[in-house]
Amino acid sequence: MSVDNDRKDEASKWRKRYQQAIYAISHDLGAPLRHIEAFSSMLLEEADQDELVLSDEQKVWLGHIIGAGALSKRMLTELSELSRIYTAKGQFKTYEVEDLLGALDIAAVPPPGVNRVNVDIDRISQAVQDLSVNAQEYGDGCSIEVAAGASGLSIKVINHTGGLDLQQWDEACAPFNRLGARVDEEHIGLGLSRALAVAEKHGGELRFDHGNVELVLPEAPP
Repeated sequence: MSVDNDRKDEASKWRKRYQQAIYAISHDLGAPLRHIEAFSSMLLEEADQDELVLSDEQKVWLGHIIGAGALSKRMLTELSELSRIYTAKGQFKTYEVEDLLGALDIAAVPPPGVNRVNVDIDRISQAVQDLSVNAQEYGDGCSIEVAAGASGLSIKVINHTGGLDLQQWDEACAPFNRLGARVDEEHIGLGLSRALAVAEKHGGELRFDHGNVELVLPEAPP
C-alpha cells in the first residue's frame, strides 16, 4: 500500500471518529437547549398575562434568549444531519447518466465516456442544490456543465462572476462559516460542508476550480 493510501485511510478513520463525536455532542446538547427555550417562553408568556412583572427591556432580553436557543437547536440538528451523511447507509441506486440528469433537472446532453453512476439521489440532489445556492450567494447567477473524465462523471457549477477564491474556499467548507456574515435561521452556513460530505460518501470528490465547484462521481461498474 502506498504512503498516499495510508494517509487517506488514516484520514478516513479520523473523519469517522470526528463525525461520531459531532453526533454525540449535538444529541447531548439538544435537551438543555430545549429547556432554555421552553422556560424562557414560559416566563415571557407569564409576563404577557401579567402574572410576572418584567420591564420591556427584560422582555426583549428573553426574546433574544428564545431566538438564540431556537437557532442553536437548528444548528445542532443540521450538524447531526451532516454527521449522518457519513455514518448512515444511504439509499443507493444505479442510474444511467441520462436518467440521473433528468432526476436532477439538469438540461444537459449525457457526455460520452461514463455510462452509469451509483448514487443516493436525494443526497446528490441536495448537494447540487447547495452548490447552486452557494454560487448565487457569492456570485451573480450560475449554470451547470456536465462532463466525463478519468475520475468519473463531473457536475460543475459555473459561477458567472468568479465566486470564491482559493483561500475563501477552505474557509467556506467549514461548518457554519459564512465568510464573515452572521449565521441565521435562513442562512445556516452548511451548504459546502454538506456537499463535500455527500461527495466523499459516494467515493467522489468536490473540487474547486477558479471560482467554480465540481462534483465528481465515480462511474459504476457494468
